[in-house]
Amino acid sequence: MKVSAVALVAILVMSLVSSCFAGHTNSKISPGAKMTLHLDDYQKKRKCETLPTFASWGDIQRRKNIAELSDFDVVVVVFDYGTGITGVEYGLTWPGAWLSAITTPCGEFQIGDIADPGDGIAITWSTCVSGDFYFPVAWSVLSPSGTGHITLVENPVTGFMGVTDCDFVEDYADTAYNAAINVAPDSVYAEPTTWGSIKAMFK
Repeated sequence: MKVSAVALVAILVMSLVSSCFAGHTNSKISPGAKMTLHLDDYQKKRKCETLPTFASWGDIQRRKNIAELSDFDVVVVVFDYGTGITGVEYGLTWPGAWLSAITTPCGEFQIGDIADPGDGIAITWSTCVSGDFYFPVAWSVLSPSGTGHITLVENPVTGFMGVTDCDFVEDYADTAYNAAINVAPDSVYAEPTTWGSIKAMFK
């Protein structure tokens, strides 16, 4: 029996969608996993290996005072993530008047990209990985036009923000700390109820 190219594409798409929903069905509220943004000076030739390290929470910088249109790096950091992770997923917003971002993930694979406010990304590794207690997983270069907040949000495609653990189970981040330029950071994101997370998958 011959299968047309259109039918084959349809089968592959349905398979991918089923896999995505199966993954979120197995999601759980993590007892720990948290995320934060760290604001760092722009480095033109930055690599994942040269991302900052954090000995304590006091090393996390969530407010930065800089001139307009001066590039800076927004580093995404996970912590309290258990023994390791195989993936991380999130969205990022900032004032629409600012320029677009250039985002570099530190995983082996990525789905999506963060270039404009509200974009989302999924970063994955083929094996369980871990770093220090504070584990930087990606960074975005931004140029502010005035004051504003940079906020971690759910990936708009999946409604998920958090990590995938070493058993390949998605753990919703129960807390996410945001950042700001020239003003105090806004309120901390708190994980919604389990039912709210489930409903977000079908929006």
